[in-house]
Amino acid sequence: MNSVALLEQRGDNEHELARVGDPSGGHNVIDMAAGPGLRFVGQGPQPFAEDRRVLTALAQAAGRAVEGRRLAAHAAHARQLSEIDRVRSALLAAVGHDLRTPLAGIKAAVSSLRQADVDSAELDRQELLATIEESADRLGELIANLLDMSRLQTGVLSVTPHPVALEEIVARALIHQHAADIRSDVPEGLPDVLADAGLCERVIANLLDNARRYCPPGRPIEVRAHAGTATVTLQVADHGPGVPRNRWEEMFQPFQRLDDRSPQGNGLGLAIARGFTHAMAAPCARPPRPAEG
Repeated sequence: MNSVALLEQRGDNEHELARVGDPSGGHNVIDMAAGPGLRFVGQGPQPFAEDRRVLTALAQAAGRAVEGRRLAAHAAHARQLSEIDRVRSALLAAVGHDLRTPLAGIKAAVSSLRQADVDSAELDRQELLATIEESADRLGELIANLLDMSRLQTGVLSVTPHPVALEEIVARALIHQHAADIRSDVPEGLPDVLADAGLCERVIANLLDNARRYCPPGRPIEVRAHAGTATVTLQVADHGPGVPRNRWEEMFQPFQRLDDRSPQGNGLGLAIARGFTHAMAAPCARPPRPAEG
């Protein structure tokens, strides 16, 4: 044959699924069914009977291949839907459990402040206000993480990478970490990195938040950066108990807290950090452009 093609009937129209060879305006000498709604056509010299039997077998094989791919796609889609359902259930569980604690703290503190018959000392009043502020921050963090995980799971995350200064992103991430002892060694003049500035800041903030939970008392969290040949490496070290190598993949799964070693977290921070990093890496296949000067 000079060319062969597999056609599919879709409503009133026929679509070409695949073709090999150049038809060059010839006419079909082979036209046979290849499966439900599928037609196998070929152009070339008139085939003999034995050739027609071979082409019939090839047409049926092509049809089975198409059906196999469709079944595999349906199975993958079913697995994706199952994973979305699992994440949705986990999100609902996190909302039901993790939102209740800060809401209860805010409610109790506000109720105490509203009691007109209680003459609270100024110190007690400041402690109650601090409880409200801390609980509100916790609520904001949790809601942001839930929304971020939802965007990652549904594939609607918007990524706009462009050359940015890493030291500026780290500085913005550190603004909201005043409660932690952090030593930053991110020198100025590093090459620009290709990243989405907002997502990169969230990645660093989540890494710092995770480090704060596990950093031993009296030990600072260290943030370091250095330039390589075509990359810039950023490290966040907490000097905590560490994680065995065989559990590294596990700790980046959503809602994973590794035996609940940190009951304060909801197990989303590292999963979001990795998801955002992978999302930024996809469109950044070229090396970062060095900063001028």
